[in-house]
Amino acid sequence: MAKEAERMRVLVLDLLTLARLDAQQSTSPELTDLSAAVAHHLDDGVPGMPARLDRSLQPGVLAVVDRNALATIIRNLLVNACKYAPGAEQAWRTAAMGDRSVIEVRDRGPGIAAADLPHVFERFYRSEKTRAREEGGSGLGLSIVQGLARAQGGDVSIESVEGAGTTVSVWFPSGTPVPPPPPPPPPV
Repeated sequence: MAKEAERMRVLVLDLLTLARLDAQQSTSPELTDLSAAVAHHLDDGVPGMPARLDRSLQPGVLAVVDRNALATIIRNLLVNACKYAPGAEQAWRTAAMGDRSVIEVRDRGPGIAAADLPHVFERFYRSEKTRAREEGGSGLGLSIVQGLARAQGGDVSIESVEGAGTTVSVWFPSGTPVPPPPPPPPPV
């Protein structure tokens, strides 16, 4: 009963996130170190996470993003990788690419069928392989990732090959540190 109650709690939180996205509620974007945020959430971990992760987190990768949205994005990516590719090798990467910064997660899991790939960002979509409640989630995780990324002025893409794994990339507007304004001149 506790497991089912937790599943319902997560579903309600996911639905609230989607409702906020639909209502276009404002976010609070700020200059954020993507690498530090990813490292923090990977250190926190989730159930089913592999003992070792490949981390190629470039120091100082900055983006203008709402911290709460970023936390949800990273957590959803991590949960998906652990749920749908249990025990598979995962590689996490951050990088700055011109006016964009990216978080990329690649797993060496079973991959996604070509027929399912165009639908993975649709709300409530679950492939035939994940229809069982014990195996699959609600089908909202990647929809939320996409909605939150777009609300930040970014986007998400996915590449997958059955039997070879999946790569999800999330882009955000990059940020450059803005120096604080000079102090006002002393009164005369």
